[in-house]
Amino acid sequence: MQSPLSREARQRFITRAFNTDKEGQIHTADLFMLLRLEIRDDRWLRAMEAIRNSITVTGSKVYVRLCERDSPTHSGAL
Repeated sequence: MQSPLSREARQRFITRAFNTDKEGQIHTADLFMLLRLEIRDDRWLRAMEAIRNSITVTGSKVYVRLCERDSPTHSGAL
């Protein structure tokens, strides 16, 4: 990955984006922050595209649908 951020800094951003609050919700602002990171890596770019595809805006609410993948060819909704 090519980025001015260290590996540890990137990991902190990722962990923060997917931490949940008491109700089990992620903070969409932190998730959008991940989308702004300029990292040139095929896996990262595919992951950011998957996040973009999972975002649904309904009125003033933003929803993100996440799935857990058991293997590269199988996914299931969380």
